[in-house]
Amino acid sequence: MLIAVNGDILFGGLHFASGKLEIRGRSDIVIPKEWLETSFLGSSLTYELTAKGEFILHSHQGIGSHAIAQPVGLPLVGRFGSRSIECTRG
Repeated sequence: MLIAVNGDILFGGLHFASGKLEIRGRSDIVIPKEWLETSFLGSSLTYELTAKGEFILHSHQGIGSHAIAQPVGLPLVGRFGSRSIECTRG
């Protein structure tokens, strides 16, 4: 997966498999099972990309009722020197 905003790459090489978020150029981020939503089709993650370029995971159980600390290595922040000021929907 590649996330680009206003022609600038924020994150490249995102891959989720086997309970890990693999990000090119970084150590794998192990996702606690509480953060995963599992079905017979596999596991899924819910995430947000903020206007500041942060990649944040959200628990499918609802963060508001019981906060769970982000896995080590999150939230990610857009690469150093990013030219993007705002994230816009296309």
